[in-house]
Amino acid sequence: MPPEATLFDDAPRHLSAMIRTYPNSLLKNPDIRIMPMAALGTPLHDSKDHFFDEWLSYRNLSQTKESVLMLFKELASCFFDVNLRMFRIGMLGEAHGQNAVFVWNKGQAHGLLLRDHDSLRIYVPWLEAHGMTAPNYCIKPGHANTLYHDRPEDLLFWLQTLAIQVNMRSIIDTLSLTYNIKNNELWQVMGSEIQQLIKHIEFSDDTRKMLIHELFECESWPQKHLLSPMIDRAGGPGSMPFGKGTVVNPFRQSS
Repeated sequence: MPPEATLFDDAPRHLSAMIRTYPNSLLKNPDIRIMPMAALGTPLHDSKDHFFDEWLSYRNLSQTKESVLMLFKELASCFFDVNLRMFRIGMLGEAHGQNAVFVWNKGQAHGLLLRDHDSLRIYVPWLEAHGMTAPNYCIKPGHANTLYHDRPEDLLFWLQTLAIQVNMRSIIDTLSLTYNIKNNELWQVMGSEIQQLIKHIEFSDDTRKMLIHELFECESWPQKHLLSPMIDRAGGPGSMPFGKGTVVNPFRQSS
């Protein structure tokens, strides 16, 4: 970096690469597979091959709708168990398909690895209630704050948009196309699994009611807008700009 550069200046990137490192316990275990969840939500060109084919074969399951729905339920349970437990203590990552890596171990949905995060979205009162302190993020003057949130409902935005509308929705669409399953059946499986997790994770009664209301009872959800804000800014440093809108609640639509 030039000596006059500030904390908020971008480093020169004419020749650069990002090097990721993963835990040896995952990389060196022959029973474990790790894959970005985006790979589960991307149809292959001129092919209907999907990782679920291998998963079904490993478990000696026939390629039926019931078997695919069962594996999808296990995937959803693993994914939302991690995200909802993070939400409970006042934090969420950007759990879209590039950042969320599915950990598969001997035919089971084993865990979730979150990568490429320089920050987490947080709700400070819940962090402090669980013995943690605010990380004191430095936000560039004049740029929107997307890290700190004034209400739990605002933090939930990241679960509704990146985790569900971007990540899990693409997986649902791909499984529907690949295995000829109606989208609403997959949405119903996912919704049922989320409700079970909300019931069993140690949320306060008020938080549990809020989650059920925001996720399942509201007629609309927030939606994240990307293209027009990016065009409006026309490049420049800083995180990706975005706007907010509303969309029909997908769980009400699929019921």
